[in-house]
Amino acid sequence: MKTSNTTAVVPKKVLIPFILLTSFFALWGFANVVTDQMVQAKTSRNDN
Repeated sequence: MKTSNTTAVVPKKVLIPFILLTSFFALWGFANVVTDQMVQAKTSRNDN
């Protein structure tokens, strides 16, 4: 039986902060895109 000696990409010591940081970055990106579309829809609605 072979055992592989691999190292983790993200150490367990910093796993929770890494997950939080990447999640918040993704949520920020989503909110940024949605906000642009909402502002564009509101301005085009007021131009009528």
